[in-house]
Amino acid sequence: MNTKSDTARFALAAAGVALALGASGAVIAQSSTPALQIHRRLLTLDSHVDVVLPKPGASTTSDADLTKLRLGGVDAVVFAVFAPTGPATPEGYAAARTEALGKLAAIKALARDNPQDVEIAHTAADVRRIAGAGKVAVLIGFLNAYWLNGDVSGFDRLYADGVRVAGLAHAGNNAFADSSRPRLGPASRTAACPTPGRRLSGA
Repeated sequence: MNTKSDTARFALAAAGVALALGASGAVIAQSSTPALQIHRRLLTLDSHVDVVLPKPGASTTSDADLTKLRLGGVDAVVFAVFAPTGPATPEGYAAARTEALGKLAAIKALARDNPQDVEIAHTAADVRRIAGAGKVAVLIGFLNAYWLNGDVSGFDRLYADGVRVAGLAHAGNNAFADSSRPRLGPASRTAACPTPGRRLSGA
């Protein structure tokens, strides 16, 4: 390791391994002193965490919550407003919209109900400020534009609601983008970049 960039790459790799192995915080608690020092120096961000809406009888052992984020030393997290691709019907879009907006509300409620521990971040500067204050910075992400059904203005509404990270497709094509895991059926599309996607990207 002869350069500063080598040192930085090593530090990132070490912290990444520690975080990957110990989301519960066990690895962080048992880490050697150098690894723990690296982890504490870095701003640790989990770039994708699913939001699981409560269901009767559902297990929560693998779900993220504030206690686990604290134990794992996570400074910032991107919670995903996600609903799966469904049929290209009004009922399908409505069901997915309800699920997505429910998750958006749950993310906002986490920050609203825990103002001493959590704050919504809208910029990179917000993330640094919030983490520097000892809170968990929450970025709101959006994954799968299926339920917008080609409505480009929907992204303006999501932005106004605090969304700052976006992924157009998940498993299944939609009006905005094709997926690397397309599904057969009425919701499947084959265009390299559907018209709404071109409008959104300005292509």
